[in-house]
Amino acid sequence: SDASQKRQSMQEVDVMIRRRAQAGAKIIVVNPENTDIASHQNAIHLQLREGTDTVLLAGLMSAAITEGATSSAKGLDALKKSLISVDQAASGSGVSAELITNAGKAFAAAKQAVVVIGTGVSANEDASLQALNLALLRNAGVLPIMIEANALGVMRMGCLPDMAPGHAKVKKPGKGYRDMLSGMKALYLSGNVPDAGFKSDFLIVQTSHMTDLAKKADLVLPMAALYEKAGTIVNTYGTAKTFTQAHEAEGEAKDGTEIAAELSLLVSKTKGFKQKDAAAGAKKVKAGKLGTGSFSPVAAKAAKPYAVSTSAILRGINNGLLSGSAVIKIMAAKEPAIHGGKFS
Repeated sequence: SDASQKRQSMQEVDVMIRRRAQAGAKIIVVNPENTDIASHQNAIHLQLREGTDTVLLAGLMSAAITEGATSSAKGLDALKKSLISVDQAASGSGVSAELITNAGKAFAAAKQAVVVIGTGVSANEDASLQALNLALLRNAGVLPIMIEANALGVMRMGCLPDMAPGHAKVKKPGKGYRDMLSGMKALYLSGNVPDAGFKSDFLIVQTSHMTDLAKKADLVLPMAALYEKAGTIVNTYGTAKTFTQAHEAEGEAKDGTEIAAELSLLVSKTKGFKQKDAAAGAKKVKAGKLGTGSFSPVAAKAAKPYAVSTSAILRGINNGLLSGSAVIKIMAAKEPAIHGGKFS
């Protein structure tokens, strides 16, 4: 299921982090809760008050800059003007100035830094941008823990309102998540999407299970479950993994691309496509080329801890902070490969 894939992805990252910590790497944990990883002997836990992420990270960047951290990316001067002192960050976040300073020293001294963005941070626009500013300060790899399984694969395929396949720019952006929530004449949702209060005069849900949202739909299209089809999944590190069909689809369920292809031909025989065309096109899609990142100054002030936003992470990926970055070098490339049942 998508949920099991998500759990597997998060567990994979957790194991990687622990292995690096056991090897001597410093871990800076920014979390209002005292998590298990925060108790590691190599961890510096910045236990901030909820909603003060931008405040703490601004102070952390100030501490890192004092220790010599710098960047050639555009907008560094504007970023410095938006930052606050370590003492101000301590007062605003509830984390001691000593801890923030120690974390700044560790981040500035890291040979290859990676910034892991959890779902708590990614749900807030300003907090996400601030985390990306922190990463850009050291040209660090960015490892976002996505809310849904295979989210990176979906992005790479161009299922975004403002990005085409391969994270290419589009001339005319389409409708986004907020548009779907505010109300549309017709809405077609594919996948096991939770009921988030979507408003539509006519609702079509393409899903593998009879979810609460599917029960409200005007039309339900039965889709094959994950292991009832073959394809690829892009893991947390941006690497495509293939999987094969384990079981035939039950009843009238079909592969999602087959459903989309049949519908396209019903709408227009000239502009419609066949499933094999979609599969061939998908194989040609590659990760976006590395771009030049630029700082996006954020006001260092407390805010509501949660909101609906992933645009900052998408921007980070588009700027090349994920694909081909230090994430692969540090978190993935050092893992042993298995060939013929033996480690190599």
